[in-house]
Amino acid sequence: MEPSDRAAVQRLWSMDKINIICATVAFGMGINKPDVRFVIHHSLPKSIEGYHQECGRAGRDGQRSSCVLYYNYSDYIRVKHMITQGSAEQVRSSSSSSHGQALATHKENLLCMVSYCENDVDCRRLLQLIHFGETFDPSHCSKTCDNCKKGLRWIEKDVTNIAKQLVELVLTTRQSCSSSHILEVYRGSLNQNVKKNHHDILPLHGAGKNLAKGEAARVLRHLVTEGILTEDVKKSDTYGSVSSVLKANQVKVGGLRSGKQIVLKFPTADKAPKMGKLDESSISQVNKTVQRQSEMDENFSSLLYETLRILRSQIAEGTAGCGVHHIFKNETLKEISTRIPRTKEELLEINGIGKVKLNKYGDRVLATIEEFLNQFPNGSKRSSSSGGSNEQNEAVKKRRGFPAIHTSGNGNDFEERTVQSKKHTGKTRNGKQGIPDAASVIQDVRYIDVDLDGCEEVDELCSSVQQPLASGRVLPKWTAGGNATTPNIFEEFKYTN
Repeated sequence: MEPSDRAAVQRLWSMDKINIICATVAFGMGINKPDVRFVIHHSLPKSIEGYHQECGRAGRDGQRSSCVLYYNYSDYIRVKHMITQGSAEQVRSSSSSSHGQALATHKENLLCMVSYCENDVDCRRLLQLIHFGETFDPSHCSKTCDNCKKGLRWIEKDVTNIAKQLVELVLTTRQSCSSSHILEVYRGSLNQNVKKNHHDILPLHGAGKNLAKGEAARVLRHLVTEGILTEDVKKSDTYGSVSSVLKANQVKVGGLRSGKQIVLKFPTADKAPKMGKLDESSISQVNKTVQRQSEMDENFSSLLYETLRILRSQIAEGTAGCGVHHIFKNETLKEISTRIPRTKEELLEINGIGKVKLNKYGDRVLATIEEFLNQFPNGSKRSSSSGGSNEQNEAVKKRRGFPAIHTSGNGNDFEERTVQSKKHTGKTRNGKQGIPDAASVIQDVRYIDVDLDGCEEVDELCSSVQQPLASGRVLPKWTAGGNATTPNIFEEFKYTN
């Protein structure tokens, strides 16, 4: 890409106009954006240190975020070849003797990363922190990593005999076969390649046929990460493909033969006990009504939240060199959409809003809230100013240019509100000509997650409008979403063996 194109993409991404960006590690390490919701590694990182820093770009605002790493053992062969080739080029261009030591360090770091990926039992956070010499209680993970989320029981198995057999098989085949071929012979395969090399007549052919699928591979890869076996990577001169053969480290093989024990953890078929499900018939009708009301309030807040996000983007676009999160953080907008402040004093109580931001953006935020509540009148009942002084609210509305609501002077405010409520109920029942209430609007709205769908989706949604109402106001046209559900990108694109 041209530098101008990269700068334009980065600017749009910082302004929340682009949701997903594919970039190099160098760009990722320079990210200064608090609301990154997920970091996806499509290739194997070269070290746990690098992976720890790269996945740490997500969730800097304290909200729930996801880190996804796509891994296959063949990635190790490819990355190791890249490291070896890069070091060889440096040696040719320089006579420094430090390149050999640097190459050994890179290979060791890569093996630690492979060991991290191969471990499908222990808590991921525990594995990372142990690498840095820290301690962590896996019970505090709260099932936020894939291993803890499985809920599987695990047992320790002594795999020393299996390890010895695999090492002997590598030596018997003259250290000239790949790991996949060694596993095929050990599992008793009779494919063409095995027969061609007469490996079907070896004493250890089929020695591991009674092992569960994947156990032999787990032991073999553990031998590689421990340095007992090594992957000798080479590039084919004919096709240019990268392959590897297993070789034995004679020093460490001697330690294995002299009595070194290897114990690995394996998950069992039995899952951890789950709590029983609550019988829905035991839930009272009152609780169901409260739940529906809570869902309606949550949907109403989400609509106001998206409206405030659009306002924030408009303010950022009009301010040179200012990102959207320099205006308001997402948590600030969520708190505003929940508490719905109606005065500057109430707005000042929101976390993330001080006197400076209040003076800069307070009027526009309050005006946006008032306009939103005018479109959805029932939502004003949830505002935090409902219990305050009516005169104060009317005075504030006058200062911001909103029409005041005159109350009767006879003091019978309850009776007048009752009459107004009946009138409003009548308008709502009449249906199509009046402004729909919050419940009917929420029922027909197609909701958009701006973190994943993007601001363009919201802009497009809000740009399409209905015909003007009798009052002259133009309301947004909300597209019905039907029964469609939002796809889970992690489930859709996850790697399966």
